[in-house]
Amino acid sequence: MSEVINIHKGDIAIQLLKDARQLYNDQHYFSAINLAGAASEILCTLCELDQNSSPHKELKKALNELYTSNKWMSSPEKMLKDFYWAKNATKHLSGIRDTSIVINPKIRACLLINQAARAAQNLNVTDNFEVEYESKS
Repeated sequence: MSEVINIHKGDIAIQLLKDARQLYNDQHYFSAINLAGAASEILCTLCELDQNSSPHKELKKALNELYTSNKWMSSPEKMLKDFYWAKNATKHLSGIRDTSIVINPKIRACLLINQAARAAQNLNVTDNFEVEYESKS
């Protein structure tokens, strides 16, 4: 029987990130996407609450700057939604037209793991969880 515990959500996010990193190494990219996405969401929010630099806010700022100098691109909001698309597309099913997706799960997992890893670093977590994306040639 498990015990009821009181645990900081940052500790949960670090465990999710560790598991995502291991799953990435084991080539279980879809599971890694979801765990890293959840870890990133918590860790980036903790960065913002602690008034630390947040990778999520840095991404939003970079997309706004990119759009400002390249008005032909998609809006910053659409680009941000596209960045997080995989996290939601792999865990939701909205009907018969949504039964499959076209995705590079390895790179999507890499992006979310690295975003969560940067947030962890900003919160002074000393472990390095970042991954390097290497495509098969």
